[in-house]
Amino acid sequence: MLPEPCSTCGLFSLRGPSAPWEAPHSPRVLELLSVNTAPYDSEVGDLRRMEMQCSASVGCLQTQIGKAEETLSTLRAMHDAASEKLGDLKNILHPIRYLPRDILAEIFVLCTPVPDGRDTYVWDPFDTLNPRNHPWNLSHVSRRWRDVTLSLPRLW
Repeated sequence: MLPEPCSTCGLFSLRGPSAPWEAPHSPRVLELLSVNTAPYDSEVGDLRRMEMQCSASVGCLQTQIGKAEETLSTLRAMHDAASEKLGDLKNILHPIRYLPRDILAEIFVLCTPVPDGRDTYVWDPFDTLNPRNHPWNLSHVSRRWRDVTLSLPRLW
């Protein structure tokens, strides 16, 4: 016989002495498992009753597994939605959004290679025409970065 289901979730406790799969086999059942002889007629009734209890338990547990998988799937979807929203909010509140325009401009200038012989970068005056290089890649981050980038002739 299975224990009473939880009043909140409807699932059964998987622990407890009333669970038929947790009771150890009797010495007689262990003996019957080790030999190939039929049980006595007087034992068949009890063995059938235990078989029915275990069969019912397996069905009930399969139902609980299905409910748990549905719940887990729902929780994962909720987690994914919450994580996405958290990421959006973190992006909005990122400290780089609070940098003054002049500081951002100075950072952009410092990130630009300079053809002064100290840098290992081989400078080509036409690099600024390549949309994969600076300052193009900076200007594609956001409208604010584009405005700052376009306002700095030193980058071009």
